[in-house]
Amino acid sequence: MLDVLMRTDRNFVTRWADTDDLQAVLQIHKTRKSTLGFLPDQPFVDAIDRGQVMLALEPTGRVVGYLLFRLRKTRQDAAIVHLAVLREYERRGVARLLVEAIKVELAALRKLNLRCRRDYAEHALWPELGFEAVAERVG
Repeated sequence: MLDVLMRTDRNFVTRWADTDDLQAVLQIHKTRKSTLGFLPDQPFVDAIDRGQVMLALEPTGRVVGYLLFRLRKTRQDAAIVHLAVLREYERRGVARLLVEAIKVELAALRKLNLRCRRDYAEHALWPELGFEAVAERVG
């Protein structure tokens, strides 16, 4: 079990997810399925068990967003799989806080990458969070 990480800003805290957080993560995923796509529950369970889900919470403890990533087999880099924030918390710095927390935690890795469709509005967020397009894939 990983030690709990807690970073704070004025409005939110981040920490690693544990099994008690599964339902909150699944609920947020359900609200974002149109862009995140279908993912059964077990991959979320597995990612939480591996310490690969970071949460953003209100000071009250309500989970308002999550970032799920996976380490590559080489252990030299990681990929963001999901970044999801409840709609009522958009544009309040939650996504930025999650990405910054993960960048700090994974600073020893060679790189952090992701894939995002250009036709989703969320595509515009990534450059604001310090990512740049390096390739384009058809399909």
